[in-house]
Amino acid sequence: MISKKQTGIAIALAIVVVLLFIMLGFFGVQGFGVLGNGQLPSPQQENGAQAILDELAQTGTVSELRVSEIASGEGREAAAGNTITVHYIGVLPDGTVFDSSRERGTPFSFTLGVGQVIQGWDQALAGKHVGDRLIIAIPPELGYGARAVGSIPANATLIFDVEVLDISSLGE
Repeated sequence: MISKKQTGIAIALAIVVVLLFIMLGFFGVQGFGVLGNGQLPSPQQENGAQAILDELAQTGTVSELRVSEIASGEGREAAAGNTITVHYIGVLPDGTVFDSSRERGTPFSFTLGVGQVIQGWDQALAGKHVGDRLIIAIPPELGYGARAVGSIPANATLIFDVEVLDISSLGE
């Protein structure tokens, strides 16, 4: 059984790891995921966390939805209409944490594919499994676009650390 203290330490460590990845990318630590010609790989060639960091470091955004699986689950697969329960941490490219279900200690649930969340989440989480842990980088057009929302500025790229906790169908 995991104690509350161990859970708190794990959450803090996850936040530190995400922020460290973001900061390293912004301070020019590169090389992983760079092609021999010095160019970044296309998303089709590599979609890992380092490729996401490299693109953020070079452009300050991502050109398209980017998803990197950092832990693989083996549970049920998410499909449109399923209720998905996740824990997440949302971070801006400058390292500002704008939201965290982990800090609140309450997982977040939504119905996939019906517009309850930003488009980037609906697209990124389709086909994922219970137990998956993901880094998701969402371009502004799949996030909040030109409107500011709370501490999220207009045209913001959003980066999430998401852990899929549960997937259920209507009536379960």
